[in-house]
Amino acid sequence: MHSSEYLWRLTIPHFMNMKATVLALIGTVGSVFAQNADIAVTLTSPAQNQNVGPGAPFQFNGTVVNTGTVAISAQDTIVYAPLLNGQLLTLGGQPVVYFQVTAVAPGANTTFTHNVGGLNAGSTPGQLEWCAFGLVIGPNWNNVVESDTLNNTSCADINYNPSIGTPEDFIGVPAVMNLSYYSVGTLYIEVANVVENSAMVSVIDLSGRLVAEFPVQRTEQTFRAEHSLELPKGIYLVNVASKTKNYGSKKISVQ
Repeated sequence: MHSSEYLWRLTIPHFMNMKATVLALIGTVGSVFAQNADIAVTLTSPAQNQNVGPGAPFQFNGTVVNTGTVAISAQDTIVYAPLLNGQLLTLGGQPVVYFQVTAVAPGANTTFTHNVGGLNAGSTPGQLEWCAFGLVIGPNWNNVVESDTLNNTSCADINYNPSIGTPEDFIGVPAVMNLSYYSVGTLYIEVANVVENSAMVSVIDLSGRLVAEFPVQRTEQTFRAEHSLELPKGIYLVNVASKTKNYGSKKISVQ
C-alpha cells in the first residue's frame, strides 16, 4: 500500500457519458465482431461501504482479466477510469482516465493501483456508487467488439461524508500540473509540483500504439525534459508516470 503523495480533489462533471468521452479521446473502436475477445474488470478498492470524503485518502485498485481468446499485445493499450454514479471524475478540469500498455495473454490478468487524496462530491452526505470501467484499444484489438461488455464495469457503494476533513486540510498542498507540449520536432515535458526523483514518459497514438518511451528526472520539484521526436500529423497522448504514481495524460495535437 503506497501512501498518497498529493491530495487529489476529484469532482463530478455536470454530465459526461463515459464511453463517448473515452472514445472521443482515443478514437473509435472498429465494428467487426470477434466473439472471443473479452476482458473483465474487478474493483478491489475502494471497498463496499468504505467511508470517503475530502480529507480521507484512499486507493483506486483493481484487476483486468483477459477472459477471451484474443491476446492483449504489448502494442495494445488498456484504458480504464473511475466512475462516480455513472459519470467520469475530473482532476484540475480534466477527465480522470488511465492508460496501461502491457501484454496480457488469454486467462492472464494485470492490476492497477492509483492513490486518491480525497473525494469532493459536494456538501450532501450519502451513499455513492464508485465503479472501475475498462476497455482495450490497439493493433491487436482493432476492429474488435467484445463478446460481453457487461463485465467491463465493477462497482462498490461507498459512504460519502463531506465533513471528513476541512478546507484547511488543503492549504499548502501544491497541485500537480502537467504543462507538456510539442513543437517543431521536440516534445517538451513539464510536470510541476512533484516529489519523486524520476518517472517514465509514454507517447501513445490514437490506435493505442506506443510511439515513444523515455525517462525523465526531477529538477526543482519539476519533471522537465526536451526530447527530439518527429511525429506525423495527428492526436497523441503523453502519459507521465512513476512506479507509484500516475501524473495523468496530456493530449497533444500535431498539425
